[in-house]
Amino acid sequence: MPMPMRRQALALAAFPLPALAQLSGRRPLRIIVPFPPGGAVDSLGRILAERLAPVLGQPVIVENRAGGGGIVG
Repeated sequence: MPMPMRRQALALAAFPLPALAQLSGRRPLRIIVPFPPGGAVDSLGRILAERLAPVLGQPVIVENRAGGGGIVG
């Protein structure tokens, strides 16, 4: 394989294709917070969801899954 073609093949393999990572508009985006509701992390998650929903154009849901020492999620 000639050197320019090898470089092009390497460049195509190295860069991610953003078209493959499109969000599904049918399902809401879920942010999993591994702590109980009412804490600081929960508040930050809800603020993030509030600001992220208009940007993405789809609903964002904060889901609290307490337990497991914060490892769940």
